[in-house]
Amino acid sequence: MQGITSSVLYGGETFLIEDSNNFDSLNEDWANLELISAGSSAFFDEGHFMLNITDESGKIPINQLVKDGEYNSDIEDVLIRFLTLSEFNLDGNQAGDIIDAVKDWIDEDDEITGFGAENMYYEDLDEPYPCKNGPLDSVDYLSTEQEKLQWVQAIKCSRRIIEQQAFDELRGKELAPGSEVQSDEEILDFVAKAGESAYHPSCTRKMGYDNMAVVDKDLKVHGIENLRVVDASVMPAITNGNIYAPVMMIAEKAADTILGNTPLSPVQEAYYVHQSELDG
Repeated sequence: MQGITSSVLYGGETFLIEDSNNFDSLNEDWANLELISAGSSAFFDEGHFMLNITDESGKIPINQLVKDGEYNSDIEDVLIRFLTLSEFNLDGNQAGDIIDAVKDWIDEDDEITGFGAENMYYEDLDEPYPCKNGPLDSVDYLSTEQEKLQWVQAIKCSRRIIEQQAFDELRGKELAPGSEVQSDEEILDFVAKAGESAYHPSCTRKMGYDNMAVVDKDLKVHGIENLRVVDASVMPAITNGNIYAPVMMIAEKAADTILGNTPLSPVQEAYYVHQSELDG
């Protein structure tokens, strides 16, 4: 067993060493599982090994910050290094204060850590609410029949599009989920294993005037002077497509508002709304 394990590690190292680029992408040959599998056959008289490569960039296990009621120093160090990146303009003390607040939010006790905050602070706000005092909730993908149906429909629709005659000269082999994945159950199993959020977070500081709204129609934060939020977080609901163009539009609109420019007259345009089989 030790010999087999060593062979796999040495084989993987060989493929990675041959990668001469200064950056890594899952579109490169070193991440092509079929190519690696075929190449690994040279290490064995019979058979080959398979590698599972997953992009873990941007994923920090926040709930692991607390371990047995205390700081998990490994995760704390990751968060400190992350928050002190130049993009955030925070020093070590400021980053530490934020992490203290996160720890107090998710740990189970009511004892304040450093510059953190517990129930007494949150319940004394103008709109009081209790401290979480527990792990942050999962987004719980594929938890509803509606979401499952839409994922199956999305995969099948994508296949119908790429199978059109116009793509005959361009179409190659289906890489994912693969032509062998056909039933609804097989498609959902693929989505559960390979699906990602695509790093398009939005709607966390929505525009509006209800109790959950953070900014008004001019993107000014309610109750705070001289502060606006201009990004995807102000969307009341996520858009039907990629958020890039809507964010550019929000920024253009905000720029006109800040500069006092006369806005264009509103135009009402029809837009696509998916009618699910479950709606009937």
